[in-house]
Amino acid sequence: MVCNKLDQPILSYGVMGGQYQPVGQTHILNNIFDYGMNPQEAISFPRAFHFNDVYQLESGIDDKIENDLKKKDTKQFVTTCIMGVLKQFKLIGKKDH
Repeated sequence: MVCNKLDQPILSYGVMGGQYQPVGQTHILNNIFDYGMNPQEAISFPRAFHFNDVYQLESGIDDKIENDLKKKDTKQFVTTCIMGVLKQFKLIGKKDH
C-alpha cells in the first residue's frame, strides 16, 4: 500500500517473481514516482536483475548500457526475455494521486 503525504492510500500493487519481488516493486515505484511514468509504462519498461552471480537484462535495454555493463567485473551476464514473465503486475489506484 502506498499513501500520499496526507496518509491516504493511493496505490496498492504487487509483482510476481520470488526473489525478484522486492526489486520489482522498487522498479515500479521508481518508474511511477521518480520518472513520472503511468502504471502501464512502469510495468513495460525493461529491467535488470542480479541473482546468484548472474546479471540478467531484459531485451529492450539499450545496447550501450549492456556493453558498458559487460566491461565491468561481472562473472556471468545474460540478455533475456525470461523476465517478461515478471511483467505480471496487479495495481489498484486512484487517478488523481
